[in-house]
Amino acid sequence: MGTLLVGPAMTSPTQGWIFFCNNNTQEECFRHGIVGSPEKYLTNFSSLKAGDPVLLYNYEAGMLVGHFTATSEVKLDHVQFEWIRRYRVQVPLALEKRFARPVPKEKLETIPGLNFNSKGYLTNFSLPMEVVQELLDLAEGRKESLGEPGTKEESDFRKKYPANYLCSDGHWVRSKAELLIDNWLYTRHPPIAHAYERRLPVPEEAYADFYIPIGDCYIEYWGLDTPEYSARQRRKLELFRNYKFRVISLGERDIEKLDDLLPGKLLKFLPSEFRFQ
Repeated sequence: MGTLLVGPAMTSPTQGWIFFCNNNTQEECFRHGIVGSPEKYLTNFSSLKAGDPVLLYNYEAGMLVGHFTATSEVKLDHVQFEWIRRYRVQVPLALEKRFARPVPKEKLETIPGLNFNSKGYLTNFSLPMEVVQELLDLAEGRKESLGEPGTKEESDFRKKYPANYLCSDGHWVRSKAELLIDNWLYTRHPPIAHAYERRLPVPEEAYADFYIPIGDCYIEYWGLDTPEYSARQRRKLELFRNYKFRVISLGERDIEKLDDLLPGKLLKFLPSEFRFQ
């Protein structure tokens, strides 16, 4: 097993952003591809970067109405249109989808991670990518309910291989090999922060075994040898290639020599100053 990297790596967004409009400014945001916020909120958007997903919420209508991608970081006064002049913290956008079925506030209030104040206004500036993907699934009709896989294949896989193994960091995983990988990452010096079964930030529904934010890379353990699993493996690897995500593939024989294999593979993606101690 080895490391997959095809062409320039695509950065995986780790969070998305919410900007607000009202009934008067909604069409302007779509027409001009730009959103804004009052200057006092500049620091709330300091980590927004090009490529991050941006969701547009009409607070007057109580509807999530569109999905965009930021084409730049935020700046003061990108444009001087009259309708946006008072919202100086601005970010230009590329439209991904205007929702044919906007997600109503009543549905949004059921989603963990979305916060509404006593006046009923959404108060989030940023959202974890997992929440962004849930919102996009709802808005685009891929799911009718939250928290469960949207495909029968993924649902069947999770039922057949339940997460019964408890790792040292509290993650529940689906195999002894994944437990060993998770514990290896957690017990390094320094520990390597990681997410288990993080959804890939793409429209297709697929989940990575492990995501390493500091290296913006994934670890996949391929532990079965059945026709169904091989087809699943091919589809997932095709996604990694198509979207140019960086992935380390591990097989059964690799598990007994993680100390020898993983440091070298991970150091290809970790910051140059990172050192295993």
